[in-house]
Amino acid sequence: MATKRVATFVYDFAVDGGAISTITPASTKTLPKGAMVRSIASDEQTPFTSGGSATVRVKCGSINLTDALAYNTAFTGADTHALASSAESIDITTAGELSIAVAAAALTAGKVVFYVEYDI
Repeated sequence: MATKRVATFVYDFAVDGGAISTITPASTKTLPKGAMVRSIASDEQTPFTSGGSATVRVKCGSINLTDALAYNTAFTGADTHALASSAESIDITTAGELSIAVAAAALTAGKVVFYVEYDI
């Protein structure tokens, strides 16, 4: 029988920076091999800002958990987000750290708490 778990991590621009790259936050968690991601929720503490048209996605190692979303509409307020490519679940085939991927332009501010629900 699968056990439901939630991995919580915080992306904080003041701590983690916002360069175009995959950013592994200081508070990251590692999902184990065999985890089945069911949903991702977020709680925005400080809105993302960017000098350009940044996109943000949540990842686990090399696996995309969400699609790339525009920084100014991604992860705002307290919300639940669609998994990548509208999947119902995502199988973690290799243990990996939770991270965010920033593309197109750097972030210049933001703090968001992420909640990754998974079964193991």
